[in-house]
Amino acid sequence: MKLLTVHCKSVSISYKHSLCSFATLFVAITTLSALIIPFYIVIFANTDLWHQTVTIYEQPNITFTYKYNFFGIMDNDEIVACSSQSYVSGILENVSKCSAIKYSEEDYNNDGLPDFMDLSFHLDIPKERMITEVMVQIFFEGIIKSDCFLNIPTVFLLQEHTQINSRTEVIYTNQVSLQQKTSFYCPFFIRNIQSRFNPFTVNTTNFNDYQTMKIYKKLKMNPAFLGFENGKKFTMTTNGNHAVIRIQTDIGEVAARYHTSIWRKVRELSIQYFCLAVIFLLLVQKIKDYAFSRFIVRAWESIPWKKAY
Repeated sequence: MKLLTVHCKSVSISYKHSLCSFATLFVAITTLSALIIPFYIVIFANTDLWHQTVTIYEQPNITFTYKYNFFGIMDNDEIVACSSQSYVSGILENVSKCSAIKYSEEDYNNDGLPDFMDLSFHLDIPKERMITEVMVQIFFEGIIKSDCFLNIPTVFLLQEHTQINSRTEVIYTNQVSLQQKTSFYCPFFIRNIQSRFNPFTVNTTNFNDYQTMKIYKKLKMNPAFLGFENGKKFTMTTNGNHAVIRIQTDIGEVAARYHTSIWRKVRELSIQYFCLAVIFLLLVQKIKDYAFSRFIVRAWESIPWKKAY
């Protein structure tokens, strides 16, 4: 009948010697080496140990706040415009309005963060007229929170001369980018400092404050802001009776710089040191087993069974 192993346990063999002996010195040196060598490996491997900044890649959570301004100037200097700001809408009460505004977003990897946004302005303009200049201002909420919660000003700005008639659709493709002048500060134990951003609002009763350049200057007053890198521009002819300006945005990871803290360094080095120390301790244990079992290092051997010789 074939027998199966249902349980097993290891047998401990002890090696004994006096305190003042070569065997004790050998064990002390090898054990200390297993604890000290990983420390020096970690220190020398981290050449940027004392750098003051660290870069973290994170996809921001960008939310459309349904605040926007659109101005289109036609070749006869008439304006077609639409705005979510009540003050701007009041000033532009007698101008042509956008016939429709459509917005959609997609979350491709189901992580709760939008990966793609599509915003389009549909314009009713006469067939004999043409838009020669467009100005678009779209306001978002941008949040990153890998190290601490930061609500970063996020604005899409577009101003260019173009030629758009009543049967033209223009598509602007963009990529979200982080424009950062200084590294972010996050609070931690003992240091209660966090990066602050100027309140970014366009609720003003001065129409000049809605100029694209003034909004951009106000945006740059912050230590950082989320902008949109212009990519490709596509123009196509439509079968409808209105012009379309579509803004498509891909949202990927951005590189954010943070002022590092001593606690982050301690945490990172501790993880690296612990992993290396475990490996070296296991290696030293094998070395001691070999040295004592082969009697390279002399000691009294105590085994739990009687030898057959």
